Amino acid sequence: MATRILHCGKSIENFNTCMKHEVAGFLRRGPEIGDLIYLVVSHNKKVLCGMRGKLAETTDDKPWEDSENYVIAFSLEDIEYASHFDIKFLSKIGGKYWNLKYLQGAKRITDESALTELDNAFQKNKIQAPKYLEADRKHDADTPADIEDDILDENLSEALQAVPEAK
Repeated sequence: MATRILHCGKSIENFNTCMKHEVAGFLRRGPEIGDLIYLVVSHNKKVLCGMRGKLAETTDDKPWEDSENYVIAFSLEDIEYASHFDIKFLSKIGGKYWNLKYLQGAKRITDESALTELDNAFQKNKIQAPKYLEADRKHDADTPADIEDDILDENLSEALQAVPEAK
């Protein structure tokens, strides 16, 4: 069983859809049944987590408007919810390119300290029912993901040296 972060980018609609339908969709293969995923979205200059769950069965249920982009989807089980909390604390563990290390492609997180801090933050913010986000176009226009993409464009070779698996 692996732990992964599933990043919905800036799509609050996709984030909320994953919670409502208890499904997770991936743009590439890799995640497996039993993996624990943390669901996050970029919103108001933060990368917010609001749910975690285990990948159960593969499913043809792809309720997203852009469903054709997802090569594989899973139903979720053992779902837990949290008051939205910013996961940027992972930059203290993962360094300057933490987003490549932990967010890109929903890759397996192997850093034990990152896993511990993520679990601790989730436990502190745990709630009983899902808390959906409302879109705020004014604030979502320039998200951390956009800013980080600009930084990566400027420092691509440095980023690839720091996080070789980002290639």
